[in-house]
Parts: sequence; structure tokens; C-alpha cells
Amino acid sequence: MSDDTPILSLPLILPAQAQKHVTHNEALRLLDVLVQLAVSDRTRTAPPTTPVEGDRHIIATGATGPWTDRDGQVACFWGGAWLYLMPQEGWTARVVAEALTVAWQGGEWVNAVTAPPAPVMLGINATADATNRLTVSAPATLLTHEGAGHQLKINKALPADTASLLFQSGWQGRAEMGLAGDDAFAVKVSADGNQWRTAFATDPASGSLTLPAPLRLGAQGAAPQSPANGTLWLDPTGEVRVASAGAVQPVGLADGNRGDVTVSASGAQWTLAAGSVGNGKLALMAGPGLKGRPTAGSGPVEDLTPAQTRAVLDLAPLSNVDFVEVARFGAPATIIGPFVAAALSSGTYSTAVPAAAILGINPFGVFCRSSASANSGYRFSTAVACDIFGVTTRKFRAKCLWRGTNGTTVRLGFHNSITAADSNNGAYFEVLGDQIAAKTAAASVRSTHPTTLTLTLNTLYTFDIEADAPATAIRFRVWENASPTPVLDVQLGTNLPTTAAQAFGAGLIATNALTVASDMIILYEMAIGTIAGFRRLMD
Repeated sequence: MSDDTPILSLPLILPAQAQKHVTHNEALRLLDVLVQLAVSDRTRTAPPTTPVEGDRHIIATGATGPWTDRDGQVACFWGGAWLYLMPQEGWTARVVAEALTVAWQGGEWVNAVTAPPAPVMLGINATADATNRLTVSAPATLLTHEGAGHQLKINKALPADTASLLFQSGWQGRAEMGLAGDDAFAVKVSADGNQWRTAFATDPASGSLTLPAPLRLGAQGAAPQSPANGTLWLDPTGEVRVASAGAVQPVGLADGNRGDVTVSASGAQWTLAAGSVGNGKLALMAGPGLKGRPTAGSGPVEDLTPAQTRAVLDLAPLSNVDFVEVARFGAPATIIGPFVAAALSSGTYSTAVPAAAILGINPFGVFCRSSASANSGYRFSTAVACDIFGVTTRKFRAKCLWRGTNGTTVRLGFHNSITAADSNNGAYFEVLGDQIAAKTAAASVRSTHPTTLTLTLNTLYTFDIEADAPATAIRFRVWENASPTPVLDVQLGTNLPTTAAQAFGAGLIATNALTVASDMIILYEMAIGTIAGFRRLMD
């Protein structure tokens, strides 16, 4: 016979054994540990530093120190030393720190208590079935919050499925709201539970509401007090009214005539009698003036004062500094208007305009050509240091027919160029070959707008530059042939010459870097002045 019991390995007292009390006490000690086994915790990998007699722990995985290689064993502090018990399959223990009962299964401690299976049906005062798996029979059902909000969620698998609330009477459907067969929220009603009609439906993408059936307003005993804009109602007389723009207005008119207004039978067309809105029906005016809009943009018609009328017609009086000088080119001359003609390295000009340049748009014209010398050409300009920006507005305009070829450089506008070199000061168009760009320069520091334009051979272009009086922005525009819409319209606000040390002139300079005589440009007209002077004379 074995010296220990087969299950708990308790020591047995053997026949004629001396000191039987030792064996008996050892068995009691093991029973004291194992019977109603409860441990403090199961997360320690090393014993506590000051254990108390009777402390019990399940040794955690990765034990160290005195507990090394004893993962999962039950350790009990008894008689000043640790007693270790190797668990057997089926042992259970209560873990006090976790308020949890664990069991030794398959070489590890696992939760000994498993949750009961979720019910597949639940009937409260009623019998649930395979379809209605939750059935409640009660005067009311309450779903309330748990300290904050509360949501009732109805989910479906696919858009073609149904997620809705169905309202029945006598077990027959009478109303349904939700997502029935698609993802558009709708409310449907039925008189018999078989034929259903949509009361309203929504578009999930936009939120717009659709009413398939006519909307009928119930008559009000009295108009609502201070209705908000958008309020719609049927007043006691049977007329539909709406609150709009802070006022109550009727919606539509009854069929027939209302003075000068005739309404069609369907109400879709309203006709004003010819001549019904005469001067007598216009609002009275306070004095001399016109009716119109004093500012840009849409808005109500107003009574314009004389000053506003002048502004609308752009007839404001010119100041003592406004001016405009125009030169139309057509005959060789040393000075044409304010512009002086000068050849560059034997460049030439003449009025022998080629047939391809006769467009029926502009008469006259000066034909500028380079010579066989490199960087030769011609210019028409004012003194190259006679003006600056910032004191008054400035405007430049030139009308030219483009004849440029490879190597051609043309600068038009406000600049101080007298050779093929770029301008040091000014605001001007620069054309290289057939590419035109807007540029500004101040003390040889230049800005170039990234937007460019490709010019077409034998095409008329109007080049226009405007500078505001504070010199904060320069506007560059180009028109093509007789089109009223600019093909280029850009602005620059950097490197604007505003001091006498950055003076410039105005005009055109055309050169060609090649060593063959080349067509460059046909100049029809140039003008300089203030914006107000231009508008009074030309626009």
C-alpha cells in the first residue's frame, strides 16, 4: 500500500510508525490549504516581501526567485516557509482579488464559471416565436437613458431590405416609417394593410422632401402671431398665405382679373396688361434725377442724385491734373503727338503697310522694321524720365498689328527703355517672339506675371495698362481684333516705381537681335493720360 492518499497525496500513518503525530499534522496542513481553496491573487511572479502565515497565491507565469519553475502552483506560507502544491485536473480556487473562481484545466487556470447562453427568444407576458423573437405584452414599453442620451437602432443588411417601424390595427398594417426597400426614409400609410401609399419620402443625398400626394392645409381660425419667415398657412377666408421677408403675403391669385394682372385658369401664367405700368405707377422721386442702380451688382432700383447719375454715366468732372494725349500714326514724322520717333541701329519705319495687314479695322499705321544690324529697330516714346506712379492715375493704350518674327523684342507701356535692354523702371508689356507678359520694374528689380499670351501673326491687338493713384496695383489687359472681351487681364502690385529716382516715360520700342531686316510691328495708335481723361475722351 502507498504511503500517500491517491488523490490529494496526503501522508498516511503507517503501522508501528513512530511520531505518528507528524504524519497526521502534515495531512491536516495540506487539507487546511486545499479544502475550500482560496488564494489572494494569481498575478505574482515572486513572493511578497513580508508574507503572513497562511498567505496563499497562485504563482503567475514567469516566476522568479524562490518561485522559479513553479508557474501555476499554489504557494502557501506556513511555519515560516513556502509550501508548494502542484494542482491536479479539476481543482478549483477562489481568487479573492478578482472575485473570480478559477479551475485547473489542461495545464492552466481558467474561468470556472461560464456565462449562460444568450436566449434565442424572449416573451414578456406573451409567447415569442421564430419571427417575433422578442415579444412584449404590456400597456407601455419604456426604453430610458443611463445618465445621458438613448438611441433605438434598427439595422438592415442591404438597401433592398427593410428597417422600419410598422403600426398595426387588428394585426393589419396601417402605417410604416423607416427604410423600406431602399435607403430613403419614407412614411407610408394603408387603409387595408395591402395597398400602401407613400405620404412623403426623403432623398438621403440632399435631404429634400417629396410629397407624392397633394398637400392640404387646415384652415386657421386666425392668422398666427408674428409668424417666422417661411411659415405657410390657410387663413379663415380660404386663401393660402406665407410669411416672407418679414411680411405676410398671399400665395398666388384666384382665377380671373385683378386690375392690370390676368391670371390663367391654372394659375401658372400671370399677364400684365400692356402699358399698365406707366410713370404714374412708379414711386415718387424727391427731385431731379434718374432711376437706376448707383453701384454694381443686382438690387432694387433707386432714385439717383445728379452726382450718382454722373458717376453711372462716368461723367464726373475732370480734375486739374487729368489729361489724355492721343497719337494716330500714318505719315512719317519726327514727332507724332507727344511721342518722338527714333531709329535704333539703322532700323526703319514707313507707311507702306503690307496687304496682309489691311484688316478694315484701323486706318493708317506705321510699319516698323529692323535692319541687318543686330538689336536694330525703332521706337516712339516720350522722354524716358518724365513720370512716376502714385500721385495721380495713369493709363496707356496702344493699337498694333503683330508682325513679329524670331528674335523680336517689343516693349509697350510705361518704361525707360531706349535700347534692346530691359527696362529699369515702369509697368509694361514685354513681347519676346510671339509670347507676351506683363512686367513691372523699380530700380532694376522686376516682377513678371506668370500668365502669358501667345500672339497671332497679322492680328490686331489693343494693349492697355492702368495704374491706380496710390500705386498699389497695375492692371494689364489685351484685346484681340474687335472682340470686347480681353484675352489677357492680370494685375501686378510689386516693384512699382513711385519716386523721381525711378522715373520712366511712355511708348513703344521694337528691336530684333537677328542680323537680317525683319518685320516687327505695325503701330496704329498710342495714347497716355489719366484714367478719368481716357474715359471722358475715348471709352
